[in-house]
Amino acid sequence: MADVYGNAYCTIAATGSHGDQEGVFIPRAEQDVCNLKYGESNTKILVTSIEDDISALKELHSDSPLSNRAWTLQEKLLSRRIIHFTRSRAIWECRTRFETEDLLVLGPDDFGGILTRNIFEFSTNRSKWLESLKAVGQSRGFSQDQNLACQATFQKPDMALLNFHKLWFNLITDYSRRGLTKGSDKLIALSGVAQEVKEKTGLRYCAGHWLDMVEAGLCWTYGDEPCSRVSPYRAPTWSWVSVDGGITHVTHNRHLEGEPRSNIKLVDSKLVVGNDGQITSGSLVLLGRLKNGTLVPVNAPSGRRICYVLGDKEGGLPRDNNVGEVWLDSTPWWESSGQPPFDIDGKEAQQSHVYQILSLNTRNWHSFNYDRSAQEVLVLEEIEGSSGQYVRVGAGIITVNSWFDDLTQKLISIS
Repeated sequence: MADVYGNAYCTIAATGSHGDQEGVFIPRAEQDVCNLKYGESNTKILVTSIEDDISALKELHSDSPLSNRAWTLQEKLLSRRIIHFTRSRAIWECRTRFETEDLLVLGPDDFGGILTRNIFEFSTNRSKWLESLKAVGQSRGFSQDQNLACQATFQKPDMALLNFHKLWFNLITDYSRRGLTKGSDKLIALSGVAQEVKEKTGLRYCAGHWLDMVEAGLCWTYGDEPCSRVSPYRAPTWSWVSVDGGITHVTHNRHLEGEPRSNIKLVDSKLVVGNDGQITSGSLVLLGRLKNGTLVPVNAPSGRRICYVLGDKEGGLPRDNNVGEVWLDSTPWWESSGQPPFDIDGKEAQQSHVYQILSLNTRNWHSFNYDRSAQEVLVLEEIEGSSGQYVRVGAGIITVNSWFDDLTQKLISIS
């Protein structure tokens, strides 16, 4: 897939079509245009609205049927040049600009960037993607494709990886929200992008994650709507591929910023793939700090699987005695127990559950006019009858940094 789209001179996209039966040349909506007389001659100028062009450009990324299909994300990202046929006009896209059929040319800085900034910030922007890959490759001393037509400023290895990770996470956030007819294609439909990253950077790939920055990649949770872990088996529980539904990063809208400082070390990774190319099992072995945490549900809107992690002090309401919040991946324990999770006033949790909390990263946390650090964590459950074997059940943030103090690191295997 990477070779097909990456080496194509130009890709033709039926961006406005609802399916393969509608074709490329679909009926167009009427445009608001006017004719202006130019000078003393009879020359007339056709005038259209720039806003109409901008709306058509946005259609390429969020409003078109093609932009909601999982397979087309890598097809767009890998292509050098694309001619889009939308429901209103044809649009040219390459690494440096867009151009509409009515000759409007837009680069990232045109109109002061006000109209175009969001368009060029999309995760499928080819130029930004190639620049990031080149920066990672250079920082690692990895041999780069001499034909890679982009400029990249040399960055320290950790900063180049951090910038790439942000781009990758934006990519899989977009990808996870798209439709896929067969769930078993979830990794395959992104394999062309993964192949390109490996070839240009030398990074190690495993079930949708990059092992060279695994501590950051594990910090995913569900997005606007709760996700669900799929059956039959598709991927290890630590991978976002194991769930259906949109995902996001645990730091999304939660005031954590800056470069993450890792609290774990990757010791080993294993992935078993069957003859059909599907994952049959996998595990990560990490060295890190693990602590038992008592979780109580937060009285959030229906379906939001949010829990407080209780602190070590006795008494008080959970909201006054918590060290952080976590979000559970699948159906929480209180929904399967048949008992109401809250008292009659809906204020105090009546149920709790003990899980194991693994510290992944420490970041700066800005809240209520003061600064301190917080930790991104995984919520784990030990596999019954095992020793040191866990599955992931959620992720979150611990805002009391001292909660993990005085703990020694131990080997943890997550499958």
